[in-house]
Amino acid sequence: MEQEFTLNICLECKKRQPNCCRLGIQLTVEDIENIRSLGFDLKEFLELKDYSTIDIADYDDWWKKGLVKVEDKIYKIVVKKDTRGECAFLKDEKGCVLGDKRPSVCKIFPFWFKEETGKVVYEEGEPYCLLEKEAVGVSDALKAIQETPESVEGYYSAMKEDCLSNQVAYRKIVEELLSAKE
Repeated sequence: MEQEFTLNICLECKKRQPNCCRLGIQLTVEDIENIRSLGFDLKEFLELKDYSTIDIADYDDWWKKGLVKVEDKIYKIVVKKDTRGECAFLKDEKGCVLGDKRPSVCKIFPFWFKEETGKVVYEEGEPYCLLEKEAVGVSDALKAIQETPESVEGYYSAMKEDCLSNQVAYRKIVEELLSAKE
């Protein structure tokens, strides 16, 4: 009998290790503005991940265009982690405190949209998501995160568009974070 998943995924995953909230959750300019609209200050929730030594050959071209090079380092903006190494927005007994303002990638994780096939699939690589680890089919897993193939494709397209069209704003935020470190 197939198990029906109707739970607060972020809260349930928090009880298990590892989880996606331990990954470097990458943000678009739109994600950053959504979180700022809740009253958070940039330095409160953002940090820079250095991709200078990471092999990015398999990443989508549009994603690579969103990287920011400053001097000899290459950066992507990610959510700051707390002292436990988890996303700063993941709270005990609540799950993610951002609600519908959570980053697009969080809304669709562990899924990705494959443009070449037009299909929603589990993200390739290490399974960090409870749904993927429990071998829940894509259709049931999408129901559990209250998404559809069309909404995942929409979030994916929005992330891609943000990455390609907001490079100047993204660079400005990277530079602001770098100057705050000095």
